[in-house]
Amino acid sequence: MDIGDKIKSWRKAKKLTLKDIADNAGVAKSTLSDIENNKKLPTLRTLIPLVLTYGFSVDWLITGDVSSNLSNKEIELLGHYNRLNEDNKLELLVRAKLMHETQQLKKLTE
Repeated sequence: MDIGDKIKSWRKAKKLTLKDIADNAGVAKSTLSDIENNKKLPTLRTLIPLVLTYGFSVDWLITGDVSSNLSNKEIELLGHYNRLNEDNKLELLVRAKLMHETQQLKKLTE
């Protein structure tokens, strides 16, 4: 299976449109269409935003190993995180750590 075929099958499995991916990753819809239809290979400029936004690995694109793919919720969260500025990313990480610690404390007191 070619890289374009893998991206297309992944997108369809996640029930995402080309527009969804283009908007979230900042890649032109026409470029994604050409990649999915194996008319061109993705450049690093195209590939990096896809990997960072959607969490699939370059290994998966090359080998087809799906063990490192993320769930829909993880993908959505990563997409939102990647669109934040650096200050808000830091604030989100602090809040996530606090939420996790609170959750752990609740488990201990139950």
